[in-house]
Amino acid sequence: MIVIAAQAGLGFPNGPGAAASRVSCYARGLRAAGHDVVVLCLGTSEPSPPAVPVNREVSGLLDGIPFEYTCGTTIRPMRYWRRRWLRLRGLVGAALRIRRLAGAAGIEAVLLYSDSSLEAASLHFVARSVGAAYIVDLCELPYHGLCGMTLGRLRRSLYNRTFFRWFDGAIAISDSLRRHALTYGPSGLVVTSAPAMVDTDEFRPGGAASGSPVVMYCGMLNQQKDGVLSLLRAFAGLARNTTDARLSLVGDSPRGSRIRQFRASADRLGITDRVTFVGNVAQRETPTYLPQATVLVLARPRSPQADAGMPTKLAEYLASGVPVVVTRTGEIPTLLEDRVNAYLIPPDDEAALENALRYVLSHPEEARAVGHRGRELAVERLDYRVVGAHVADFVAGLGRASQFVGASE
Repeated sequence: MIVIAAQAGLGFPNGPGAAASRVSCYARGLRAAGHDVVVLCLGTSEPSPPAVPVNREVSGLLDGIPFEYTCGTTIRPMRYWRRRWLRLRGLVGAALRIRRLAGAAGIEAVLLYSDSSLEAASLHFVARSVGAAYIVDLCELPYHGLCGMTLGRLRRSLYNRTFFRWFDGAIAISDSLRRHALTYGPSGLVVTSAPAMVDTDEFRPGGAASGSPVVMYCGMLNQQKDGVLSLLRAFAGLARNTTDARLSLVGDSPRGSRIRQFRASADRLGITDRVTFVGNVAQRETPTYLPQATVLVLARPRSPQADAGMPTKLAEYLASGVPVVVTRTGEIPTLLEDRVNAYLIPPDDEAALENALRYVLSHPEEARAVGHRGRELAVERLDYRVVGAHVADFVAGLGRASQFVGASE
């Protein structure tokens, strides 16, 4: 059995965003590879009332995989001390649950999806007590938002030199993070890479979009991470010479809506009547939206986060079979080839983005072929069953591989 321990706030199993999707793909991929899997959520994920919770069930099944909120609730309380108590209860509850599972069936590995030092240290001792390998998943550069601040650099340095010491192995979403773990981890740390994952069956192509061409972005409304304002400005330039194209923005912010802010930007650009704000959608609803697009866009700016990561939404974009315009950041240029399986543009270049959109819309046959090849790549390299088999092999070989100093697959 493999236990996946997921950080507080994840929003499993129904939360929007990359974190819930990656944990779900891990669980289903390992199960497809022949492992029993349990997902333990270490803390609450839903805001306090009057907000409507997306995840209500404290325990249940996702595609036959058991999950449980070990703190006993999905709702984040208003009171500070109540939140502290639930954090402690979640860690203790996870420890007790892992011990019970180990006594009943044995545990091969504990896979932690969290960047919390407290959670890392706590579950280290639990994994050791049941004889399980202890592995961490790495999706982002730690403290990437504080790179220019002295305090941030100090916190990041302390984190790097202490966090990795707890683990036997690490799974990194990019080669950059794989090297990061090898640099700061202990000599016996074994590291492998596992890219962004997607269920390619869920994102089957839905046929060519009919009617007016639709430029679509799906994700958080955020400029710093995903360049949504840059997309609005590029689309405004495109709209001046294209009478019928529309822009669809699917998603919002999980902490307070930003639609009003971005709608105001669209109004200043004179494109309000050409932009549709869909708002947040559940993760399982995303596959119904992407095939409606003529072209999917990810205008991610250059940043430490972008340089180290690989966006889950890109895997979903590719799986949809819709042609993708994406910036050359992080792992993306090593995965994709321009005008072969996607259209690659420089980051922070709105003119290049506008020109790429115009080119895709004016070359529909080529674009459809590029989209088809993008899906083929997703099926071959990013499907959760493919990645899950690799992770299962990594777990099985962890004891053997850890004999080699600084080993990496």
